[in-house]
Amino acid sequence: MTGHELPAGIGPHEGREFMLMRDGKKNVALFFEVAPDGLDAILSDGFNLLLFRQFEHQGRVFFTRIVFRDGYGAAALRLKDLVQRGNSAVDPEREHEIGEILSYRREDVDAFIAHALWCQGRASGEYQDQDGGKRDQSHLPGQ
Repeated sequence: MTGHELPAGIGPHEGREFMLMRDGKKNVALFFEVAPDGLDAILSDGFNLLLFRQFEHQGRVFFTRIVFRDGYGAAALRLKDLVQRGNSAVDPEREHEIGEILSYRREDVDAFIAHALWCQGRASGEYQDQDGGKRDQSHLPGQ
């Protein structure tokens, strides 16, 4: 693996969040911009919703939704804080905390962070290989 690819099986719980929540394997789920399919049903099952304005673009308001089970309101509020103070730079400590709240395995979050750092470095013309050495990419086509 080259560091820029996510290992198979590591990725968002996208499309499976509510199933995982109903099975007791996930306590908090995060959705950006678009209301997920099944939102009304999970809320009618007794789960809770924290809805907040994330940003406005071209006159359209985009919301973030956090769905959580009873007893996890503090985690939902903490997640809201982490999401709202995010920026474009990868912050491993912040990503680990978000991953923990969202019930991701630590090694999955580590793989996500490595991937995000590679992407961030590539965007800046530099990347860090697996042994920690930095490589300048400014000479590559399209850089």
